[in-house]
Amino acid sequence: MKRFSKTLIIAALASLAFTSTPSMQAIEAESAFSWSFFPEELQTDPAYKDYKAARALFYDEKYQQAITAFRAILGKYPKSAYRDDAAFWLAYSIERAGANGETAFKEYQDFLEKFPESSYANNAKSSMVRLAQQLYRAGNEQYKIYLKESGQDDDFDVQLEAVTALAQLNSNEALPILENVLNKEGSTRLKKKALFAIGQIGSPEALAVLETYAQNGADPASQKEAIFWLGQQGGQGALNPLMKIYSASQDSDIRKKVIFSISQIGGEQASAKLLEIARNDSNPKEQSEAIFWLGQQGRATALDDLMAIYKSTQNASARKKIVFTVSQVSGEKSAQILKEMAMNDAEPEAQTEAIFWLGQQAGQSAVPTLMEILRSTKNQAAKKKAVFSLSQIGGAQAAKNLKDIAMNETDPKIQQEAIFWLGQQAGAEAIEPLMEIFGKSQDRDVRKKVIFSLGQINTADARTKLEQIASNDENGASQEEAIFWLGQQGGAASMPQLIKIYNATANASAKKKVIFSVSQTNSDAGIDFLIKIAKSGESTEARKQAIFWLGQSNNSRAREALLDILNQ
Repeated sequence: MKRFSKTLIIAALASLAFTSTPSMQAIEAESAFSWSFFPEELQTDPAYKDYKAARALFYDEKYQQAITAFRAILGKYPKSAYRDDAAFWLAYSIERAGANGETAFKEYQDFLEKFPESSYANNAKSSMVRLAQQLYRAGNEQYKIYLKESGQDDDFDVQLEAVTALAQLNSNEALPILENVLNKEGSTRLKKKALFAIGQIGSPEALAVLETYAQNGADPASQKEAIFWLGQQGGQGALNPLMKIYSASQDSDIRKKVIFSISQIGGEQASAKLLEIARNDSNPKEQSEAIFWLGQQGRATALDDLMAIYKSTQNASARKKIVFTVSQVSGEKSAQILKEMAMNDAEPEAQTEAIFWLGQQAGQSAVPTLMEILRSTKNQAAKKKAVFSLSQIGGAQAAKNLKDIAMNETDPKIQQEAIFWLGQQAGAEAIEPLMEIFGKSQDRDVRKKVIFSLGQINTADARTKLEQIASNDENGASQEEAIFWLGQQGGAASMPQLIKIYNATANASAKKKVIFSVSQTNSDAGIDFLIKIAKSGESTEARKQAIFWLGQSNNSRAREALLDILNQ
């Protein structure tokens, strides 16, 4: 036997080394509550042990005992570094105990008076906001003052808590504070929260603030939020301000938000504004957005309005959106409109869109129209879409039509489309028609599509047909395609057929395809076959191919065989 280059064998062995998967040992991690984060100097503080014990009581949810323990620390260790910690956790324990919100509020207040620079200060303020909101809801009017004051706090988290709480007041008293949040430089998140709160108030004064900010928002995100709440709360009175914003803005996202807000208002006036944009806007994105929401309004004249725009506009995106919008309106009228679009449209994209949605909406009743389109249109994309729609409708009549197209269509591209969907939809019943097509056609791509479709039908009969083509077809490309799908479909069970084909064929390219297909079966029989070819194959090319795929196999016997060949 001719000796191979050591480089080839070493490369194959290297592939085995790099494709082997080392076993991984599970690693378990344990975590436990630890106080080791306290600096050493604090651990020497005389209050350390008592503070540690008090915190443990808190985490065990023994709040009353924790309250007693934290109070004891404050009385027993007047100079301890833990005094502000103990004071905060005392207030927090009282809050968590839930017995008296006012007591917890006053305890936090006392903590802030004594320790204003504590690292816990902002936590205490946020807790006081939450408590003030609860107490105000319970009828304690005085806590509204604290909420309003907190809305102007310098700390972001405290201010956010307060603005959230103010949103629940639904009162014009909160407006100046909320408006101040909008007018100051600051977080968009905070501004959006303030706009939400203003939207909940819903008074004429609040709507005026929303309108101002919707027209002149400092940043697009906040402006869109204001537009949304103006539409939600302003009703019909918001239409003119919204249209004014629409006309003034060049920002597509702002304009789309206006369209959405108008759509949510509803009513004849809102629909008229949407129709105005859908008819006249020169920007495809905004026009398409208005078309969609116009169709969602549920007006009796919506379909007529949409068709008028469809016939007048040259905007391809708008026409596609009209087709989609019509498809979402159930009923005989919308189905008839889709049929007309699918049959007669000179614009290919709109026609294919209409064909798709006709099949989706009309189901079985769309089959005659789809077949008529296939016979009459010169638009190849429309024909392909008609075939696809037939496949999605399903049923005996659609399957019969797919079979007819697959067998008789003169356009190879459309024939291939029908062959594919016939195999997908008819399963085993498609085998005989597919084989008939294969026997009649001389088109390489058509025959290839037949083989592919047979490869997707997972039955013994389909594998037999693939074996027949792989064994007997004189066309090398078809033979190789059949060999590939025979291996893909049959796996290890296809080994006898693959070996038989390898031994019978004189086509070197077909032999190479058999070696590849065998390598993909991941079977012991496949490894045996590859080792045999690698060691004693009748051609150098076949042996090289077998050696390569042995190297990719991650198999110990393959490794031994490669070493054996290397040492010869």
